[in-house]
Amino acid sequence: ASWEKPKGWTFKDQREYYVLRVQTFWRARAVRKRIRLLVKAQTLLERANSEELEKTKMDITTLCNYTLHVHIVTHDYDRARDLYGRILEYMDNRGVDNAFVLYSYAIFGAVPNEED
Repeated sequence: ASWEKPKGWTFKDQREYYVLRVQTFWRARAVRKRIRLLVKAQTLLERANSEELEKTKMDITTLCNYTLHVHIVTHDYDRARDLYGRILEYMDNRGVDNAFVLYSYAIFGAVPNEED
């Protein structure tokens, strides 16, 4: 990112120029970070539907993310129901309620208008 002073615009002090330069670089850095995060999210979303993901042994975090993908993106409610059952079973065995799992399952219960 570069910046050139417009014609006819004079700086009272060189500090103003450098302040604008630093602000420009900082904003460009912030935009690059956001774009990198969006690209990473898009890549995860594209790979989430692969058969390799279903075949691998999932940890609880991966299972929760994949369940949300099946529920929200693909709208495969039968598959999501089974996955939510696995998550709830894991949570029950662990002994501590997980707010993320409970909230996601509540939304899942409300969307297809079913009471499991």
